[in-house]
Amino acid sequence: MNMSALRTQHNRGFTLIEIIVSLMIFSIVAVVALAALVKIVDANKKAQTTQDAVVGLSFALEAMSRELRTGSTIRCETTSTGALANPTTYTAQACASAGHNQLIIFKSANTDYTSNPPCRLIYAYLFTTNSDGTYQLSKAAQKTKGNHCADTFNSASFAPIAPANVVLTNYQLGTSASTFPLVFVSLSGYAGAREQVKTYFNVQSAVSLRTP
Repeated sequence: MNMSALRTQHNRGFTLIEIIVSLMIFSIVAVVALAALVKIVDANKKAQTTQDAVVGLSFALEAMSRELRTGSTIRCETTSTGALANPTTYTAQACASAGHNQLIIFKSANTDYTSNPPCRLIYAYLFTTNSDGTYQLSKAAQKTKGNHCADTFNSASFAPIAPANVVLTNYQLGTSASTFPLVFVSLSGYAGAREQVKTYFNVQSAVSLRTP
């Protein structure tokens, strides 16, 4: 074989089959890598969603538990989306935790000393039903009333306290009838918009009032 033949064989390059095989191998590796990257991104989003939901719900339940623990004269009602009577005249009332009791109202530990006589401000938590069948947890707090303690709650008095990315699909709320009532709260639902990153939860809390 002469030098011209060797030079021609050395410079002939890749064949079409070699290029096609190389592209197929590259495509397979790229698809596998992309799928792994998508899973990592979804897992990160799900973890972030879970953390946001847990932190938000924990904050809401902890605030609710702290206020209930130091409250008194707790009342639970099943139909109270409209206006309530003067809170200073209501009496304690228990309700079973098995049903969807909409409202829980109680005298908080915060006292309005500008009133004559001083009075303990009224707090309330309300569950409402959204148009899609899910639920919303809201809170209302009586403001300082000067020389009297009268106040009225209505649906406009309540503001949502659950995180915006949390969807409540079920709940239970109830109080026991005793000198030191036990308040039971259970929340079920999910966080996250897309199915791939949705995180489902079921949290419960029980609080015993310290003030008879």
